[in-house]
Amino acid sequence: MYGHNLPHCEAVCGDALADMPADVAAFHLDPARRDGTKRTLLLEDFMPGPDVWDAIIGKVGTGAIKLNPGVDAYALPAGEVEILSEPGGLTQGVLWIGKLAGEHSRRATVLDDSGAVASLSGESERPEDSSEIGSFIGTLDACVERADLVGRLLDELSVSLVHPGTGLVTGEDATKHAMVRWYRVLETLPWNEKRVRAVLRDLGAGVVEIRTRAGVVNPDELQRRLRGDGDRAGLSVLVYRLGDRVVAVVAESVPTKEPAGAVSPAGSDGGF
Repeated sequence: MYGHNLPHCEAVCGDALADMPADVAAFHLDPARRDGTKRTLLLEDFMPGPDVWDAIIGKVGTGAIKLNPGVDAYALPAGEVEILSEPGGLTQGVLWIGKLAGEHSRRATVLDDSGAVASLSGESERPEDSSEIGSFIGTLDACVERADLVGRLLDELSVSLVHPGTGLVTGEDATKHAMVRWYRVLETLPWNEKRVRAVLRDLGAGVVEIRTRAGVVNPDELQRRLRGDGDRAGLSVLVYRLGDRVVAVVAESVPTKEPAGAVSPAGSDGGF
């Protein structure tokens, strides 16, 4: 298979440790991530496992290990953990080691259908702040949370975290960023389907988008029930649990402005 896919390279079938040439510049590992027929997140179930990784790292020192995006980054060897997101969700993680690693321990990367790439790097941090919802609310691309770079993004955009674990940020402005999808807040209220339906009716809503997390509501069923007879498009209802309360935010998607003095790389809308 390697000989077919890489016709200009020499393919050697053998023991990766015993038969490794002395002049190897870097390695790439793609361990099987299944326990029998099921996918696994446990490193000890990977084939080859961490003991082989350590042996190869000891011999070469520079390389990459392809991983699932849900891997426990804190259990990995030293290096830079990158979490990649594409339209449709998270696709994979990569541990970059040695000369291939960046200066920080974490990186979140978004790739869109056009091939544009946007990355955010920094040190892992899990902020525990909670803030009242302001004029705008944004949903983060999942790669930011999975890479533990929420705090880094909050600092870059000067926005606030709505509540830990929600992937929601808020601010008085909507600054364009490849990893945030922004909405203008029209009304915030305790979750009550009847009251939300009344708000949507007053706004002349037709089909609405539902955003939620952790099974607070069934988005498909709720979308059918909240569909109105109006013709106003672009309305969304975000239903999230914030601590001991469930909140509904009626909002509309908005065009976002570029940061002052900078242009963010293009990328997919965050939060899908």
